[in-house]
Amino acid sequence: MLSRRQFLRVSATGGAIAGLAACGGTSSPGDPDARAPGPDAPPGSPDAATGCVATRSDALGPFFLAGAPMRVMIADAAEPGERLHLTGRILGADCTTPVQGVHIEVWQCDKDGAYHSATEQYRLRGWVTTDADGAFEVLTIMPGRYVQGTGPRPAHVHFTFTHPDHRTLTTQIYFADDPFLNPNDSCGTCGSDDDERILDRQGDATAGWTAAMTIKLAAA
Repeated sequence: MLSRRQFLRVSATGGAIAGLAACGGTSSPGDPDARAPGPDAPPGSPDAATGCVATRSDALGPFFLAGAPMRVMIADAAEPGERLHLTGRILGADCTTPVQGVHIEVWQCDKDGAYHSATEQYRLRGWVTTDADGAFEVLTIMPGRYVQGTGPRPAHVHFTFTHPDHRTLTTQIYFADDPFLNPNDSCGTCGSDDDERILDRQGDATAGWTAAMTIKLAAA
């Protein structure tokens, strides 16, 4: 398990986090070499042809790790926490056309707010791709909260969406019932005030939760 302090120490010394920039390139979605986030689309920029506004980007944070395996179930059956079934659909720059073959990196903290390393079988990390309808799903748990700076961050899940015909999008999703959404979010650069990325949950802690999102990608 890696603490926030350990991750920040690696970042400050130019280690693994700095090395992510070197993992980019021209690999296609689904390729291991395409797993590191690349340049993001400008947040809130309308498409020149359609006026469609792409989903806003959000802070990458220090916890991304390249090399996670392809898997829908990023929280295995033994992972403690309330189960969460996330579904999503990816649309192109017209806000209408589904995008097939989007490479989606997913990572999050555990129920106690801790992120985990590659040596722990990439616990709570993985990647999936969209089908012909632009759809995907992730089986996981509700993430916990952790203290950053002056207070807690709201529960959130990190995503990076990569496709050769669209701008890379790195973002986070949040949950509507969280008391630490903006203006109570301790991260001053994070977008927990974005209604589009604040998801309503259905279900309960015993049976599990479901939530759905729609992501709009800007054209390359």
